[in-house]
Amino acid sequence: MLVPYERNGNRWVAGTPRVSPATATAQDDVALRCLQEAVRNTSFAVEQSDAEAKEFHVNWSFPVPWPKDFQEVAALMISTGGGGGGGCGGPEAPAPACFDCGFIPFLGWSYCKKVCAGYSTCTAEANGCRLGPIRPRCATVSPFGNQGGIVRY
Repeated sequence: MLVPYERNGNRWVAGTPRVSPATATAQDDVALRCLQEAVRNTSFAVEQSDAEAKEFHVNWSFPVPWPKDFQEVAALMISTGGGGGGGCGGPEAPAPACFDCGFIPFLGWSYCKKVCAGYSTCTAEANGCRLGPIRPRCATVSPFGNQGGIVRY
């Protein structure tokens, strides 16, 4: 699911969430309504690295079915056996949905590379890439993403 944020002064203000893929299911509708309620009237600070961006797209991934209790949540957080595509926050997290320009030094070529946080679009060109429009920043996240399992104190 995609939550677009618009710049309002020094804050990113949530817009209307929508389902990213073209094929929506009944479960997507329920998750979308929940996400719309959760982000209503939310915002977060603009950072210096956001430069002149006017939009920030946050790509969320949710497990279906939703975990019914903490034991299922814990299992998702410590799982190392795959899940949502692996990448942005651990093996349970979604695959990257953003782009940046990668670089092959010995050839001097750039290319479009999928990343967890970067830009919404990237256009491949001969031996290069063009990010843009650069204004939409982008992030890929999951509520249960985890880098290294559970830490005991």
